[in-house]
Amino acid sequence: MRTVSMPHRPGRHNRLPTQKGITKMLDMLKTYIDTNWYREEGATAVEYGILVALIAVVIIAAVTLVGGGLDSLFREVAEELPAPQA
Repeated sequence: MRTVSMPHRPGRHNRLPTQKGITKMLDMLKTYIDTNWYREEGATAVEYGILVALIAVVIIAAVTLVGGGLDSLFREVAEELPAPQA
């Protein structure tokens, strides 16, 4: 039995890329990352923004984890203090 490949109809895109296309795209992405990820230039504003965002996430996580313990500690200290005199 002979397999006949039908030509692609004009105006319609192929739905699924071939494995060769995906492999080529991944190779291009790897090349881009290799050439641009570890460059020796100074940091850009985007990189500083990412650092600030990560630091903010760490601070929020730390405050969330420690916040309950600090709240109870301050309440205990406040209860032990004498009432202010008028």
